[in-house]
Amino acid sequence: MLVKFAKILVSKFDVKIEGNEYRMNCPMCGDTKKHFSFNVEKGISNCFRCGYRPNAVVFLVEQFGFSLDEAKDIVSNIGFSKTKTIEESLKIDLPDGFVGIKEMNSVYKDYVLSWLGERGVSEEEAEELRLGVVLNGEGDWKGRLIIPCWEEGKLVYFIGRALFRQEPRYLYPPFPKKGVVWGYDNLKKEDGEVCICEGWLDAHKVSGIAVLGQQMSKMQWEKIREEVRRVGKVSIILDKDALSAAVKMADAILSWGCKEVIEIYELEGCKDPGECLNRDEVREKSMVWKYNNFRERVKLKLKTQGGKNGFRTIEERLRGSSKNDPSNRVLATVKFNELNQDFASKRPV
Repeated sequence: MLVKFAKILVSKFDVKIEGNEYRMNCPMCGDTKKHFSFNVEKGISNCFRCGYRPNAVVFLVEQFGFSLDEAKDIVSNIGFSKTKTIEESLKIDLPDGFVGIKEMNSVYKDYVLSWLGERGVSEEEAEELRLGVVLNGEGDWKGRLIIPCWEEGKLVYFIGRALFRQEPRYLYPPFPKKGVVWGYDNLKKEDGEVCICEGWLDAHKVSGIAVLGQQMSKMQWEKIREEVRRVGKVSIILDKDALSAAVKMADAILSWGCKEVIEIYELEGCKDPGECLNRDEVREKSMVWKYNNFRERVKLKLKTQGGKNGFRTIEERLRGSSKNDPSNRVLATVKFNELNQDFASKRPV
């Protein structure tokens, strides 16, 4: 039995032990009934709900962030002869039936390019991004635009976007995405600022990166940290309805030791950056908050935590808090008349 590996599993997951079978909720599909089972004797697993089945080494790398060498050392007494090699298990391939833009027949190509063109993506850009469609495959991937995510030329993830009103609109593979940074290879080409967005199209329009959601993991931050230091500025440009999430992301970045300039874009003239042509247009249609400015940070937190009708409640809730961010604690000491201002008429400069 892999005692060390078993202890690591128990340290993170709510495990039901049945002999050598450790049953838990699957970390990939949102399972809540412990459909995921890990055999700690053989080092193999299976989710009976979504089919996720990493071996022990792959699981340690994906779910715990161990390096490959560290994971191998932890489970060094496992034999993998009956499964794929570790390197093969970690490798990600595009779905069966994937066809790139250049290889499509004219009918499909015209439709896909028209769809992309409506969203401001040219044929040249589509080829550069290595976009494609699953034409001949089976299952949920068929008929979807595939958006690959590359890091240093290696495929690390991909997204499936519905082209024909399929549900769900976006489909994700059964691989963890908490460390994935879409647009990573473009970071070294940019100067001036690193722009963080939710989705791939948003990131493409502003020449930034996408964290594929409204939250950034520390693993993602560590990947872009050096480039943020190099350019000296990070801009958070999430969708119009995600201002609160942008504030939380900025707080997380500060807690991880960021000393560079942090700006938050509050979109006003569009729903998301993907509706604009480029970064300049996004800036024109946004209120830009300078998050390093203590006063602006306080005002933005007030705006996202309660609005005009929530100021007094926020003030009372934070009055006795000694563990919050200083910009939270200061809310309790600011005069109510100053807090109760119309933020829409005050554009930060």
